[in-house]
Amino acid sequence: MKVLASWSLAPSEGPTGIAYDRATNRIFSGCGKTSAVLDAGTGKIVATIQNGDGVDALGWDPAEKLIYIPAGRDSSVTVVHEDSPDKYTVVATVTTAAGAKTIAVDPTKHVAYLFQPVYGPPPPNAPKGPGGRTPRGPVVAAFLYVISH
Repeated sequence: MKVLASWSLAPSEGPTGIAYDRATNRIFSGCGKTSAVLDAGTGKIVATIQNGDGVDALGWDPAEKLIYIPAGRDSSVTVVHEDSPDKYTVVATVTTAAGAKTIAVDPTKHVAYLFQPVYGPPPPNAPKGPGGRTPRGPVVAAFLYVISH
């Protein structure tokens, strides 16, 4: 195996989610604040999508032509319709919980699923984590969000 191409996603930053639309030959790249749509044949960015911050995934429903971009820092999911291969319209911004950013899409039922645990306080005297971060406490609850249109 070998790398066939490498393309810049600028002005998008921090790509973490990806999906492919076989019908239009478009690649969707979920990025913090501004996601990108690329022509899979040329690597050219054909559209950008404004979304929330803290993106860590991206969901795609090919039948409904809907992209789901969860933003954990902004507690939202930006839902975008593919109007044509090079035109995309935000159709909704759905409020979730802070941190909810892992997503799966059921292409048969046309719903998106996100989950988010809720953490309790860290144990007393817990050592700092990497970079001096305060450790998370134990999971005390968990929520599953189901998004449908």
